[in-house]
Amino acid sequence: MGGGLAKKFEKAAAQGTRDLQLRDRGIDVLPPEIGLVKSLRVLNLSFNSLVSLPPEIGSLANLVTLNLYHNKLNEIPAEIANLGALEELNLSCNNLVSLPRGFGNFSRLRRLDLSYNKLTELPTQIGLLNTVIEFHVSWNNLTSIPPDIGRCGQLEELGASNNHLTDLPPELCNCKKLKTINVNTNQIKYLPADLQDCPLTSLDVSLNPVHEVLDKAARLGQKQLIDCLHGEEYNSIYWVDSGRTRPARYI
Repeated sequence: MGGGLAKKFEKAAAQGTRDLQLRDRGIDVLPPEIGLVKSLRVLNLSFNSLVSLPPEIGSLANLVTLNLYHNKLNEIPAEIANLGALEELNLSCNNLVSLPRGFGNFSRLRRLDLSYNKLTELPTQIGLLNTVIEFHVSWNNLTSIPPDIGRCGQLEELGASNNHLTDLPPELCNCKKLKTINVNTNQIKYLPADLQDCPLTSLDVSLNPVHEVLDKAARLGQKQLIDCLHGEEYNSIYWVDSGRTRPARYI
């Protein structure tokens, strides 16, 4: 398979191929010749058996979409951060336990899916993803989300269900375009009251040990839960229990 793929990539490079669909081909090794196909804009390697990627993947400077869904990746090379044109990256359903240094150096990334891995933490460089609109990290082993996520100014959707989160960073409220949050099945008791500053339309905190005031509102529906964040009853409780100073705009 490796030798055949190498020749395929050499041919694709000669032809200036822009789209390679290699879904479900039984590929377990990606030859370094992939780096020759510099014309590539779309690379689909989903449903294969890749354990690793060659550093040469970082040579695909024109790549816009990289789909590695449902492989067996244990790690990804630091060179992936060289994909400056990348807008969509799907690494879900793999075996990743960490992300490489420089992972946040994607200046055009709009959609990032890291769901269904074994990540225990996210790098602070996540905050450099200031173009990302959708960020999915559900079904991992995360205990926290770094405060740096508050620098993702274009973020509209955050999916972080089925982790071990005990809270959400208050800095998340700096994402002024945030519309959807799904953090069901975690260990969250409080939501930052500052979330009332975000244009939320969907907020899922089901299967969390949330404070009884939030729980009561959530039972009535998502709109009532979102409205609860604006209410004096929850604000009075949150600012005292969190130990944070209540900003003047919430008084």
